[in-house]
Amino acid sequence: MRNSAYNHARNNTQLNHGPNCRCSYCRKNKADSVMEFELDFLEEGLNSSNDFFELELSGLAITSAVAYNRKKAKSIGWYNHFDDIVALVLKLNFSPNEEIFAQKVADWQSKNGLDDDGKIGPSTWNKMKLVLRISNRPLTTWVTGIDVSKWQGKVDWKKVAAAGHKFAFIKATEGVGFVDPRFHENWKACQAAGMIRGAYHFARVSRPIDMDAVAEAEHFSTTVGKLGPGDLPLVLDIEWDKRAKGIKPKEIVRWCGNFLETVHRLSKKKPIVYTGRNFWRWKLAKTQALSSYVLWQVYYSSKAKAPLSIDGWPATFWQWSHKRPVSGVKTKKVDENRFLGTHARLKKFAGL
Repeated sequence: MRNSAYNHARNNTQLNHGPNCRCSYCRKNKADSVMEFELDFLEEGLNSSNDFFELELSGLAITSAVAYNRKKAKSIGWYNHFDDIVALVLKLNFSPNEEIFAQKVADWQSKNGLDDDGKIGPSTWNKMKLVLRISNRPLTTWVTGIDVSKWQGKVDWKKVAAAGHKFAFIKATEGVGFVDPRFHENWKACQAAGMIRGAYHFARVSRPIDMDAVAEAEHFSTTVGKLGPGDLPLVLDIEWDKRAKGIKPKEIVRWCGNFLETVHRLSKKKPIVYTGRNFWRWKLAKTQALSSYVLWQVYYSSKAKAPLSIDGWPATFWQWSHKRPVSGVKTKKVDENRFLGTHARLKKFAGL
């Protein structure tokens, strides 16, 4: 018989059962998820400059990691990510060989006038903070946006922009023939309001797999047309669909690959994938085949400081709520999203 924590988790549709849940499943996954996101954020900071950078990190995460205390790391569920984050801080390639890793640490210590014991204790960490100019401020940077379809009715995009939203994803197509009746109106008005815009396609996976994927991709790309400055890459919305009952996970993964490759070729921009952890787990068979694409992740939480990554596949966009009131939208329930970065970075991503 499986343990109670497994059953407790499997019977719930969300990854965590609530912000205050203390079951072993939730404690481990919350810790792993925070660390996965911060690893990506840390790596981005290291790759964006030469010798110096400023980086926002959770004080708890970084302090626990750099202490080089495996017992403590294991006790809070971060054991699997422990060497990775320390190696990234040192701007070194991770080695699974602990002796080689310790030697690299010792080399860094020696170059910076420290005792070369190969461990990252308080003295080494203080020096690292000084040399690498790392701060311990919490993650707080994001840009808000919404996503809409015909169900939101006529949208006053000027009011949406005035409310502080900088971008929007707009439903364009579904399957091989459906075009959202509000798409063209929303597409033009969103741009006219000065917002960054993106279009998404709701997947209707069906057989024959290869033929259907290409047909849906061509329908989507043709409907949206040529992308220009201020347009985000096209989005594949792959989620739960009762019509796809009986289609095996490996077929869905193959469908996604064919769809994304076709959209990339036609739009000249590498697409974005919208999905959630549970769908990835049960319907995409935990595939790593999509991890090279930008992830727009659905995870509804008002408490999290950052979204979950999916097994090391970090989210760039995060759909964090499906029932936010937004000025300019008549319906009370609107999806709200966050771009995990600055407005300047979002503009650059959209080609501005």
